[in-house]
Amino acid sequence: APYTQTFVAGGGVGPYAYALTGALPSGITFTGDTLSGTPTMPGTYAVTVTATDTGSTGAGAPFSVSQSYTLDVPAPTIVISPATLPATTAGSAYSQTLTATGGAAPYTFAITAGALPAGLTLDAAGALTGTATDAGSFNITVTVTDAFAQTGSRAYTLVVTAPTLTLSPAAGTLTAIYGATYSQTFVASGSPGPYTYALVGNLPAGLAFAGDTLSGTPRTPGSYAISVTATDGGITSGGTPVSITESYTLEVPAPVITIAPATLAGATVGNAYAQTLSASGGVAPYAFAVTAGAL
Repeated sequence: APYTQTFVAGGGVGPYAYALTGALPSGITFTGDTLSGTPTMPGTYAVTVTATDTGSTGAGAPFSVSQSYTLDVPAPTIVISPATLPATTAGSAYSQTLTATGGAAPYTFAITAGALPAGLTLDAAGALTGTATDAGSFNITVTVTDAFAQTGSRAYTLVVTAPTLTLSPAAGTLTAIYGATYSQTFVASGSPGPYTYALVGNLPAGLAFAGDTLSGTPRTPGSYAISVTATDGGITSGGTPVSITESYTLEVPAPVITIAPATLAGATVGNAYAQTLSASGGVAPYAFAVTAGAL
């Protein structure tokens, strides 16, 4: 802050000449009878000011008087704001500006202890920005340096929550028709991605899982328990990629195969007979056999 102090001598003839001895803080000078300037270095400074009566005459002239002083320049209390940092979610854009008061601008900000999560940075102007890619609690200390190298610090805990992922379709039952083309795509959301997908469990013959899609033509009826996991490879929580797993029951109902005709035409002994049987409801080709009785 600007400072000025004028010294005034009295008791003599005058005019007076003034002199100062001792070290002054940076930014303060003594000119004429005045100590002035803007101190830029805290500390305690012992100085002596001497006033000499240049107009005095006679034995012992010129006459002078000296006074000792302690010039105290308290260190500034530099405060960083805000007091706490708002939480964020991994994968979401974040922006928070830090400011400082109590010193002399311009201020320079830096992290002097701890580390920010990957994806976030603090620039020298105090802008904390980016997109965190790791969830967790991150303890950091921010130190600000003012124009005259004075500092202030504040400790912060930045909480980065893991994103809430969803997977579509929701957990439940999936139905694939025996002998019919089937396709089901799984879609994850809730974070930037990209996602990788994995399926665990036994599939019926004819179905396969590739990329994010379960597809094919099921050839074995039954009920199949499976689970699908979607993982965001770019977002972690404590160093582990975030993921979501949903469980499903894949139902492949048994087909109802019908033989036609419903009844056989009568035959006459000694006469040629021919009747073609056909089937529907399954997957061709069909193979026929007599499994009970005899022709």
